[in-house]
Amino acid sequence: MEGRVLRSWVLVMMYLLGGCATTLGAAYQDQMKPETVARWLSWRASEAGRNLDEQSLWDQRLAQDVRPKLDLGDAGLARRAHGIYHQRCSPCHGTPGQKPNLPIAPALGGQGYRFGMLMGGDNMARGIFDVISKGRNQMPAFAGQMTNEQIWLMVEYLRSF
Repeated sequence: MEGRVLRSWVLVMMYLLGGCATTLGAAYQDQMKPETVARWLSWRASEAGRNLDEQSLWDQRLAQDVRPKLDLGDAGLARRAHGIYHQRCSPCHGTPGQKPNLPIAPALGGQGYRFGMLMGGDNMARGIFDVISKGRNQMPAFAGQMTNEQIWLMVEYLRSF
């Protein structure tokens, strides 16, 4: 019961504050171009104090059941998330909270969207991860083009709309 009360409170606060992913971390204009899988793994390995093999194994585990803690308040991660969204998602889904560029693509953002994300919790997050990595209907699969950590970063970014 406490979880529902907390989620409701967060939803009300997001509504009142007009929560949007573009307010997190770096400004949308300060986005970074998405790194290749090899470059991302190398960067994250150096950040975590791991060698490349350890980082690759850690990233592989993220596809199973381990969900990393990713803080979009970190300007570096926020800029990377903006860049990934801009390059890979916005051509079809458009600007968050607006009508999608591709008519068959679901709109991302808005009150109903935020409510669904808040109430869906971890099951919703896992479902979004699966859709991004494996694709669905007209949406292509991004596994192999992005690391599992990058896909989880997109999940967190999408949940912030």
